[in-house]
Amino acid sequence: MNKISRINQYLLERYPTIWNTKIVWMLALAFLFHLIFFGIGFFAHSDPETLQKSRAVDDYFTNGIIFIHLIISVLLLVGWLINMFKNNAFKNFYPVSSTKLFFQFVQYFVIIFSCTSFYMSYMFADKLNIDRLYTDKEMSKNIELINTTYPFLAQNYEDFTLGNRLYPKPFFDLYCETDIQKIERDKKYFVNYDRVYQYFEVYPKISTKKNSDDEYLKPEPEASNGTKIAYTKTERDKKIFYFKKNVVDLSSYILTTTPSFYNYSTIFYDQGGENFAPYYEGIIVDDTESQLSETQQQKRAKVNKAVADLLNSKSRQNFEKQFNSFFELAKKYKIRTNLDAKTLTDLVFYPDNFEVSNFTKKYKPERDETYDPYKYTGSDYATTAVEAAADIDVAAAAVVQDGKVVDAAVSVKDLNPEVNRQLSPEEFFERKLTNHYFYSDNLKQILENVDTIKNKDFFMEYIHVFLWISFCLATFILGFRVTGLRALLFAIITTGVLSLFIALLSFIVNFAVGGSFVEYFVLYAFFVTGLLILLMSITQTFSKFITSIAVNISLNTFVALVLLLFAIITKHQIDACRALPINRLEVYNCDGILDVLGMDITSFSLLIIGFIFIFLFTKVLRKWKAKTE
Repeated sequence: MNKISRINQYLLERYPTIWNTKIVWMLALAFLFHLIFFGIGFFAHSDPETLQKSRAVDDYFTNGIIFIHLIISVLLLVGWLINMFKNNAFKNFYPVSSTKLFFQFVQYFVIIFSCTSFYMSYMFADKLNIDRLYTDKEMSKNIELINTTYPFLAQNYEDFTLGNRLYPKPFFDLYCETDIQKIERDKKYFVNYDRVYQYFEVYPKISTKKNSDDEYLKPEPEASNGTKIAYTKTERDKKIFYFKKNVVDLSSYILTTTPSFYNYSTIFYDQGGENFAPYYEGIIVDDTESQLSETQQQKRAKVNKAVADLLNSKSRQNFEKQFNSFFELAKKYKIRTNLDAKTLTDLVFYPDNFEVSNFTKKYKPERDETYDPYKYTGSDYATTAVEAAADIDVAAAAVVQDGKVVDAAVSVKDLNPEVNRQLSPEEFFERKLTNHYFYSDNLKQILENVDTIKNKDFFMEYIHVFLWISFCLATFILGFRVTGLRALLFAIITTGVLSLFIALLSFIVNFAVGGSFVEYFVLYAFFVTGLLILLMSITQTFSKFITSIAVNISLNTFVALVLLLFAIITKHQIDACRALPINRLEVYNCDGILDVLGMDITSFSLLIIGFIFIFLFTKVLRKWKAKTE
């Protein structure tokens, strides 16, 4: 206690401003709590099971830690304000220079920031621990093992159909047509129940011209000749049309049309890659628009090749070796399963053609619970397609689209006379489904959460929040310290009344005029009002009390006034740009100053402007204080 008193006496005698703001003790307390939150963050996800859920990166907000954060911050700030308000230099007419006043404001800002930014310490520690437990090199190796071993769990019928195959090279280069109406019946095709596959050579043609509806025109001479489009890809300023050329017979590669491990090419988890929808036959985007990028296709082909290489080895030892590594990793990540390397090998090792003979479950159903293979995937396309097909007489149907029978020239039975004697995809899956399970969704959640935490720029995402909370509270406290509570309350009331008045005027203008003029009216009304109040506080031509209200409003809203100026400039820029004939349809090409600067630069720029304004405005505060009542 004596030590604290001696430190306080030393600060009082030599650094009275620092003694008055209590910044030394507040930073010490804040540092202690930052250490505590750092420790909580470091051990938050040490157990892999804590990562087996969606958005583990948001645990700070979902697990209640944020409430502890808020309680501690409020208690620290309230205790600090009570102790600081015991000594008010302005209230007691102590000599205070503009520099000292600004320095006090900076200390307010630093104290508030240190007492409200515990989240940063938590996330820094969490990221540090995840980087330590899951190194990039280790994760890349593990994800490659998972992507090439997961196929053998066989948990989804659609992943093993012929339309997924991309290896060897002919499958990657050719286009697989699965639309029954586009099959050339006099050429080689393959069927499995109501699925039809035909492989085409394709060639690209680029189109850069658009019609009046802003749609790319089909290139010539294909447009005139009626050449069939296989698929298209739209890039920034062009569209690539891929046209069908010749049908290619791949019978030498296709040993069976039933679900086979040779067909698997789905990426279980794409580390650091683009989000993409799982591939299912029959999905069409904008009629012919391709879903997958060239890079994504190459990644899928790589998975397909790795699976095929293991199959072609036809070595049970190779299977068990890879499966052992996979289940060791699953054990490390605490993934629930009743499988092991030997059991899985027994389920999949049929070296004649490696057809999928057994499916496993993605979770363990409760007693009397019907297993739902789509319970966690969120993909309702396959569910709808399979269930709908089960309720339709495919032999009599011409085409099945979205579960409805559509009249057409070609029927399923025309292409597959044996369709009524074959198992539907749903029946095939149910008959081959075993009681073995592996919680693959939990495994994917771990990979996603690790990738998210490692790559999330939490600093830039949240630093603005804490900086602006600190700045706004600091200006609020400075206004209270200088002008007192009465002036501050009247400033709040005046701001509300003026805002309501402008809103009512805007409503009347909108009713009378309407159009974009209302937007300009609102922007300029607030800007001019703020500018007038700022001039009132600087000139101080009114009474001291009226001026104190203007001073408080200017002090707390100047940054918003600057932002409003940027918004007005941006509005003018965008409207002028959109008025140009070349941008009549492509309005998204029009950017204003706020769009060019971006949120980060705008935020930091406004913060710097705010500090400069406070530094200059301290002279106005001292001038107001010296004004007679």
